[in-house]
This record gives sequence, structure tokens and C-alpha cells, in this order.
Amino acid sequence: MKKWITSTIIATSFIWPTFVSAETASTNSYPLQMVADETVTLRKGATTSYPIVASIPLGQQVTVIDEFTNSSGEKWYRVQFNHITGWALAGHLAVKKESNIGKQAVVIENHVAMRKGASSSYESIQTLRNGELVQIVDQYTNSLQETYYRIEIARKKGWVHAEQLYVADHLPTKLPAYFSAAQTAPVKRGASDAYKTVTSIRKGQTVTAIDLFVTKEKHIWYRIDIGKVKGWVPEEALKNAVAITAPSALAGKLQTTTYELSINVSVANVRQNPSTNAKVLTQLKKGTSLKGIAVSTDTKGAKWYKVVLANNQTGWVHETVVKTTASNGQATTISSPNSRTNQGQTATYQLLINVSVANVRQSPSTSSKVLTQLKKGTTLKGIAVSTDAKGAKWYKVVLANNQTGWVHETVVQVSTNTTAPSDNTTSSKKTVITSQAVLYTAPSLNATVVEKIQKNSQVTVMETANDSLFNWFKVTSPSGAIGWIPEFELNNTTTKYVYATTSSVALRRGASETYETLQTLSVNDRLLYLYSYNGWMYVETPSGIRGWVLEEETSPIAVNSLITPTIQNNGSDRYLEWEKTNNFKVSYIVLSDNRLKITGAFSYADIPTFTIDGIQSIEQANSSVIVTFSPGYTFTIRNYSDRVSIKIVETGLKGKKIIIDAGHGGHDTGAIGPTRLKEKDVNLGTALLLKDELEKAGAIVTLTRNTDVFLELSERTTIANNSDYDAFISIHADSYSRTSSGTTTYYNVSTNFNGPKSKILAQYVQKHLVAQLGIPNRGYKEQEFYVNRKNELPSILVELAFISNPKEEALLKTTAFRQKAAAGIRQGLEEYFKNF
Repeated sequence: MKKWITSTIIATSFIWPTFVSAETASTNSYPLQMVADETVTLRKGATTSYPIVASIPLGQQVTVIDEFTNSSGEKWYRVQFNHITGWALAGHLAVKKESNIGKQAVVIENHVAMRKGASSSYESIQTLRNGELVQIVDQYTNSLQETYYRIEIARKKGWVHAEQLYVADHLPTKLPAYFSAAQTAPVKRGASDAYKTVTSIRKGQTVTAIDLFVTKEKHIWYRIDIGKVKGWVPEEALKNAVAITAPSALAGKLQTTTYELSINVSVANVRQNPSTNAKVLTQLKKGTSLKGIAVSTDTKGAKWYKVVLANNQTGWVHETVVKTTASNGQATTISSPNSRTNQGQTATYQLLINVSVANVRQSPSTSSKVLTQLKKGTTLKGIAVSTDAKGAKWYKVVLANNQTGWVHETVVQVSTNTTAPSDNTTSSKKTVITSQAVLYTAPSLNATVVEKIQKNSQVTVMETANDSLFNWFKVTSPSGAIGWIPEFELNNTTTKYVYATTSSVALRRGASETYETLQTLSVNDRLLYLYSYNGWMYVETPSGIRGWVLEEETSPIAVNSLITPTIQNNGSDRYLEWEKTNNFKVSYIVLSDNRLKITGAFSYADIPTFTIDGIQSIEQANSSVIVTFSPGYTFTIRNYSDRVSIKIVETGLKGKKIIIDAGHGGHDTGAIGPTRLKEKDVNLGTALLLKDELEKAGAIVTLTRNTDVFLELSERTTIANNSDYDAFISIHADSYSRTSSGTTTYYNVSTNFNGPKSKILAQYVQKHLVAQLGIPNRGYKEQEFYVNRKNELPSILVELAFISNPKEEALLKTTAFRQKAAAGIRQGLEEYFKNF
């Protein structure tokens, strides 16, 4: 059985093989980055007779600097690993595949299916078109050896075949985007040189890119808007230009500061993008001098420097491999990474939201999760600043609940009497989120264990280190011990959960089906993701058991889940919305103490991490979500096929949206009284009076009909179901016998999603109607009338009185009686909206 924790590495001197003359010329280009596909033994020479100098763990990245074929025909690689050089069998190492995770891509075909899983057998959840921009968040090669990318677009995530996407540099994160033209160029009517020229752009001109198209040859064309004219230009016309958020921000983006850099490690990777997943362009030796022209901070808070290489190409180096000095003397622009622990940055500054609605995100990226939204004029305390890969600034701010988030520079104004800090990070506290966390003497699973750290305890982060599988933090534990801990043990922006997709997923001791099963998981079992290797995920169960599961037997979301809670604004209305992973059934119960219990056929719900005005708390209890509202607030809830939406409203009738439905109409007279009074006329007359009553109280009213016209029942409910209104009142007059008497209010619970609130509404309206009209109380009752049964709003049907009864028909004829009915319904609605 393979050992996952190998012996401590023994550093020894390197000895060349004695049979070098037998080596054939290598066709590979070295140095080459490779990965151990099992635990690899590193030896002094290129045969198994040489002594072992180190052991390379599974998944560990190494640098191959030479190769040799010995007299037995075995191919060996000369390898550098942890400052040790030795020989390893070539068959135990694999070329590291470049990952596109974290990169921007563009769709290159029309009618591209974005699917629920990484195979064409999965259901399509959205159709994409040529030119749509997406963010790659994961990639997977399925059993058919097809590569799929998991992408995010407009807050939705799904899987797309890799061949239907083009991963390209310099893509904007979204359109419209703003560019400074790189050259004078013609503007074409279509996305090809064959089209007629409509105008031209000049070098340096700021243009707005409003659309994108990729040709069969994978040439990118941008559709640009330059005022009165719109047209297409090739990517080359804008190539190497800086994409900016808005034209007014251009001057602030074009930094002129340069930095003198010096490589301070033996060998440093220069990458294509500021990410450890990006392609290695070249490697530089210790002492190499470079000119830095830009700086970026990645999602983990690490700094990257954009440097000019000998061939005038550019690349990115990580802060840990260089020494830095600002060449223009502006030392405040950027500080040496080595001075980070001495910064002690405590400066704070005031920010003011200067747009209508601003997103506050979990990390400094436009693709990051939205924590909350803030209105124009909101003041915030800023505590840090970061620069993204496009050179845009992000400010770290403190929210009302003492949580923190990030806002983009274009949505805030920095107070002139305060100074924003630089983007240097300082030591921070992090919480252990796993049950089996330990502290190591070095950033390696092979290192000696210092101590075990309890779940939910806090550690102080001192510095970071990179690994091919995951990152490491050097920390101080609660006991004062200092050591290294894997990033996945701590709360951070990359923390994620996965779910078993079947009822027989095996949790194994190792990353292979040959290993024993530790536990059999059930469908939707939630697992804390730690890291991946070769199609397997290392996970921890809620009970603290760790093991390996096949990636294809998991999903980032439970089969039936409420996910991605967000705050949506529509005018003055505010909604808390969850996305539904499927069109599953949802119901709810109104509890005491301003509590709403959402239940249904879902197994998990994401709980919002941001504060919400009007809501005190949200918690998951088994397979339910309990929302506790603040005093003075109530709600209207809607269940859609793809989401659940809760409108958060203050109590009271003012501002509430009511639909009034006057029953019957046109050729449908409804019941007719002894003196030929028609029900349709009573209903419309009362509806018009009720509209006046409600509008005087500050409500917003829509009538299904305001004249004598006929509407199908389905048309009436369509008006309600297509609206964002809060209640539906259908007005009728009853009919049976000459002696039948009284007022009745009907509701439906059995099929109406809003049955619970419909019942409460019926109770209040019936009480006040009876008090106003002074005729017998027939109660509030459940009935399957179409306008209640097929309605998605809280809805009731009111039978004012019996038109078949001569005495009550006489009352129904009078404006006074109808006015009393309108007042009673208005009072009932007032009490309904006054109480939770």
C-alpha cells in the first residue's frame, strides 16, 4: 500500500552516473516542470543500485533538468526537488498540464450548451452564443477523455466542452469595455476584412467595445461604439491596450512608475499571467536584474510583478522570488515584499459610495461572489487596498456586521482628508475549519508534526508558500507554537464544499479504487473539499473523517439545493433570492416571533454571509431554512422554477401592491338578482371604490378590469403571476336562494404556494367586512376557486352578500353598502400588512 506521509528528506551531495557515455542525445527542452504521479524515490544515480537521497510525494511538482538512458534501457530524469538534485525513473513523472482555471475565455460557436455536468449526457441549463465572455472556474477530463471547463457567466455556473471556448489573453471581464486604440485602423461593417469600411479609429483614441465575435480561424473581432458610428475592428487594433472600467478612469490606470527587481532565489519562474496556474514563459537565475512595470495582487493576497524580459516580451514573477526597489524614488507606490512584516499598516480612511447601487464582493475580483449591495451615499471604513490583474484598485471595507468585503474603485470616492494605505498585506487571523488540522515544521506533508490544532481555533498568519497541490501558511497557533499549515485547513476565499451525487459513493483511504473504503456516502452528503489529484478529491466529512472520492461522483452543489443567495433591487423593492438547482417543490410556514420557515424537497441551502436590512438572522435547520425578520418588517414570498424570492417590506399598507379583480364582466353577467341586478356591475362598482380606498392609504393598485369587459379566469391569474405584487383580491356577490344570507371569504391552501398567507389574509378581511356590513358572518373557508387555486400571490375571493336574497340585493345596489365593503377590505389588508 502507498504511504501518503513519507520519510523525512535526507540532503546528500549529487553523484553523476558512471555510464554517461551511453546516453543518447535528448530531444526534450530543459528545464521542464513535471509532476510525480505516485510517490517517487530520488536516487544519487540513474539505477536502483544507487542510494536514496529523497522521496517525492504524490502530486508534487519538480523541475527536470536532464535525462539519461542507462545500460538496461531504463530512462531516468535528473530532478531538482526541495534544493536536492537526484535521479528518478521517467515513468513515475508526468508532464505538468497547463491549467486554464481562473482565466477568461470567449465562446466561439452559437447554440453552445452550458450543462450541469462535464458530459453531453447532462441537462443543458443555458445556451450560449459566439462572443459571450466567461470565467473558467474549474476543468475536468471525463471518462471519454473529453475536456470540459466549468464556467461562470452572469452569476450562473455550468460545464462547456473545451473545444467550444477560446482562452485568450487581454480579454475584458465583461462588455461594454473601454480601450485605448493601439493603432490607426479601419472600422468595418462586419467582423471580417471583406466588409465595407464605415470609418476609422486613430491610435490612442478611447473606444467602447460593445460586442465580440470569434471567426472560425479564432480571430477575435470587437464591435465598437465611437459615438454616431458602430462597427467592427480586429483584436490587433486594440491589442496590448489597457482595458479600463470607464473612460474617465483611463489616466489613473496608466501607471508610469517602474521598479528595479532582482531575483533572490536559485531559479525563478516567469509566468504568462499573475497566477501559479499560468504557463511558465522562462526561468531566471539568482541575481538576474529586471525592470518591473506593473504590480497585481491575486485572490490569495499575494503580489505579482509584471517584468520586461530580454526579448521585450513581458511576464509575471511572484513577490517571494524577487527583491524590489522603486526606481523613480516613489517608495510609497510599492514596498519590498521583505518589509511586509514591518509595515504594521493601521491607517484607515473614509469611503463614500458614489453610484446608485454598489456591489460588495468577497474578494477583489468582478467574478467574486457578491456579499451585499450598498446605496449611494453610504459611508464605509476602508482598511486595505489591492490591485487586480487589469490594474484596477479594490478597497477592503468593514461592513455593518464587522465582516469585510471589497469594492471597486469606480463605485467609491475616497475622502480627501484621509490617506488610503498601500496594497501591502499584514498578518491576519484565520480560523481552522477542519477537524484533523495539524501544524508542520515545514510546508510539506512529509515534515514533522508540531501539534494538532482544534477546529474553530484561530491562528495568526505570518507568511505563505506555494505548492503544486495547495498553498501553505506559516502561522502562530493558540498555544504559541509556530509552524506551517495547509491553506485548506483554514477559512479563506477558496474554501468550498462538494456533494455526493449517488447513494453509493465510496470514501477511500487513497486516490485509487484499489484502496479500502472508509465509508459509503449517500446522495447529497456534504463534504469539505481539501485538494485534488488525478481525478480524485481529498475531502473531510462533517464527522471529521478524511478520505478520497472520485471527482466525477461529486457535484459542487447538492442535487436539490438553494444556492447563491443575493440581494436584488427593483426600484424601491428589495428581494432576497436563492437560485434553485432544479425545479423542485418548495413550501413555507409562518411561525411565531416574526419567523418564516421555508421547507421543501431540498437538502441544503447556502446561508447568506452578508447583512440584510429587515432580517435579523437566517439559519438552516435540517432540511429547512428559518428566516427571522426584524420588528417592523414583513414579506411576500414567491416560488419560481429557478429561484425562491422573498420581498422584504416594512409593515403597513403604504407602498404595498394590490391587484383587485372584479369578477365576471362583458357577456358573463354573473348571478342576477330578483330585480335583475347583475353581479358583474356590483363587482366592478365595489372594485373601483376599493381602489380609491387603498390608494388614499398609500397602496399601489392594479385592476384586472376597469370597464365592462370579459376576461378569462386564466387571464386574471396571469396578471397576478406575472407581477411582483403582494396580494390579490377577487370581488364577487354570492347567489343561492332567496333566504341565503351573509358574507364569506375564500382562500386556497392545497395548491396555492402562498396558501399560508392567503389564509391569514382571508381571516383579517372577513373580520373587518362583517364588522362594516352588519350581515351574517359565514366565515373564511378553503375552496378551490380557479383565481385562488391557480394564483401564486396571497389571494382571496370575497362574496360580499347574496344577490339572490331580495334584502341583500337591495343593499348591493347602493353606493353606501359598496363603500362599506371597500372600507372593510381595506381595513383587513391594513391588519394583514401590519402583522407579520
